[in-house]
Amino acid sequence: MRKMMQRSLSCLLTLAMVVTMLMTSTLAAEKSAKLEFDYSANYESSKVVSLEVYKGYPADSYAKEEEIFSQLEAITPQADGSYVVTAPGTYAYHVHGTGYYNILQLFNVTEADLTAGAKKLTVIGGKLGGSGYEPTIKPEKAPDSYKMDARDSMLIFWPEEINDSFTVAPQGYTTPAFDGKHAANEFTSQDQMMAFLQKMDKSSDVMHLYSAGTTPNYKYDLPLELFTPSEIPANATLAEAAKIVKGNGKLNVWYQAQIHPNEPAAGEGALVMIDNFVNDPTYKALLDKINIVIVPRINPDGSYLFSRATYDGFDMNRDHMSLKAAELAQLHTAYRLFMSEVVLDTHEFTFYGAYNDDWTSAGEYMENADDLETTPATSLNNNPAVTKIGLDMAKRAFSDATNAGLRVNHYGTTVNNPIGRAYFGLYNALSFLIETRGIGAGRQNFERRVFSQETAATSYIKYTAEHADEIVKTVAAARADVIAKGKTYDESDIIALYQTKSGKTMTDYTATRVQYTMDGTEKTGKATALSLNDTITRGRTRPTAYVIPADAANIDKILYIMDNQGAEYYKLNAGTTASLQQYYYIGEYMENDKAKGIEAGLRDAADVTFASGAYVFPMDQVAGNVIAMLCEPDVTDSNGYDGSLYQYKQIDYDKSTMNFPLYRYTGNDPRTTLVSNGTSAEPTQPTQPEKPSQPASSDTYTVVSGDSLWKIASKQLGNGNRWTEIYDLNKDTVKSPSVIFVGQILKMPLTAVSQ
Repeated sequence: MRKMMQRSLSCLLTLAMVVTMLMTSTLAAEKSAKLEFDYSANYESSKVVSLEVYKGYPADSYAKEEEIFSQLEAITPQADGSYVVTAPGTYAYHVHGTGYYNILQLFNVTEADLTAGAKKLTVIGGKLGGSGYEPTIKPEKAPDSYKMDARDSMLIFWPEEINDSFTVAPQGYTTPAFDGKHAANEFTSQDQMMAFLQKMDKSSDVMHLYSAGTTPNYKYDLPLELFTPSEIPANATLAEAAKIVKGNGKLNVWYQAQIHPNEPAAGEGALVMIDNFVNDPTYKALLDKINIVIVPRINPDGSYLFSRATYDGFDMNRDHMSLKAAELAQLHTAYRLFMSEVVLDTHEFTFYGAYNDDWTSAGEYMENADDLETTPATSLNNNPAVTKIGLDMAKRAFSDATNAGLRVNHYGTTVNNPIGRAYFGLYNALSFLIETRGIGAGRQNFERRVFSQETAATSYIKYTAEHADEIVKTVAAARADVIAKGKTYDESDIIALYQTKSGKTMTDYTATRVQYTMDGTEKTGKATALSLNDTITRGRTRPTAYVIPADAANIDKILYIMDNQGAEYYKLNAGTTASLQQYYYIGEYMENDKAKGIEAGLRDAADVTFASGAYVFPMDQVAGNVIAMLCEPDVTDSNGYDGSLYQYKQIDYDKSTMNFPLYRYTGNDPRTTLVSNGTSAEPTQPTQPEKPSQPASSDTYTVVSGDSLWKIASKQLGNGNRWTEIYDLNKDTVKSPSVIFVGQILKMPLTAVSQ
């Protein structure tokens, strides 16, 4: 009886538990939240706006726009068009429409939202008045091939729970992007930047505003700001100013930004630093030890289109060796005027994506939660003493940024010669990459991103000022060493053609990676050190000269590249015979079953007669490392960029003989010994790139499309600051300095000078 009662009671309890579970399940299933969307004042009622809702979040930061939506689960709207969700988690709404930007906003739905039955959201919008920087852009001014990068055409906004982790105390920035007038995706336009720079220049006794050149399509100036307490005459050209500051015995810093226009915090950070050097006494005091050149926007044509690339569609940061872009040829010419010992190359990295707990595959953790990533140039072709100082400077930058409350990580090292920091490192400059989190983020956390740029740049510049004497001596010795090595052949002097990580060499400073789940939960990873590419996988003894026949294919393009790399060279007369080694093609170079470039060999030295003459590029010059990386046919860049003349397809091998039209000389002092049979060498001076405009040849100038007084002064007088002279001469016809018209004839100062 008792057993029967126990069995009955057990059954009743089980039944009760089942009923309870079913009721709980039913109640849970009945929980839902209706999503309410407030369009506020972001949208005009006359525009058609579409909105879709998805569950999930993008996992691939490099995916195309259509691929992003394939990663998300679409939520079907109700019959009345509303959206209802029944489970907590991360969702996204996609909003777009006629005249508006494409925005994907992530948001979280919690149990509390389900209990309340509603989730209210304000739709983020941005008018498609332009493509970012230039709100007046007209489609006909873009190339036929123009298409905005998916990471910019659709902005990704993270949930507020994550954004709340990226606040920063108000910095009080007064640069153009912080005037409160810009939309969710709009930043400082070219005109706004130039007006700001002119204002800074007018109010400063240490800033001198120049143009490093003119863009080939929209004819924008490449503004260059020189900061020095040295006296610079008002009518001095950039070359004359550079000569003055090089003569003051101080170290030169070169600071460049926005070679990629879709990395706006880099450019705005440069403007903030310009403001600091003009208005902050602590920064001006640094000029007792250094001069600094700041180029805040390298790619104005791309900025007009809000494109990562140039107007012609290629990435200038992969172009430092091949120089397809006229902007870079002009930039390099300007750099060589100063031959700065320290270079800061500033960027932003891709913002969105999510990783798993192991951070190796798509999952739940926010990708690239770092505020700042930085690294020095560490190629094995650079002087070890320069590299050591660079690592010390990076260590200090890590410390300063961490102390400022920023999340810092290693970017990792690279030896891709065409990339900015690596390229300038070949000149044995202390060259650094500064990256913040921003591609595809619009204005999200923009002040913090700019603050990160400012913090890193300030750290590097202050370290430079504090150790100026040591840096000057170390860099000078390194550059002298390149010249000496290029003069005398040494079989033990190996050029690194390809280098990898051994896993042994690690820096003594570490970074702790911090990630976030979509609900804002912080996850801290283990501390890691920066691993260097410390092993020469493929190398070759440094020659004392490279020789290219005068009748080689593409010789004009080759000479253009060499000219604009600052290379010195000379021409052997027709009929000259010389004993030289010749490069030949072997095949593909493989590593771990993957092609890593080509493998070339060398024919034994033999007498070669050049019927049409040949060009000799001696290695006893500061640009020696750059020349070697261009001429060695089997230089291997880890990402296959256009580094060598072979990679850029300016030199190729003969398919019948397998020989390259490329030779090398291993005798000493090639400038005097690389001539035989009594034939003399004909010196050839490096030519300068064609000037973007001609100096004034008369006392008048006719205004063309895109002109401003500053542009005219820069092009025609060699100094944009002289625009006031033009204005003063034309006040009878120019009522406002900002208003001139195409075809207007302006009186010009008679003291016009050429750049």
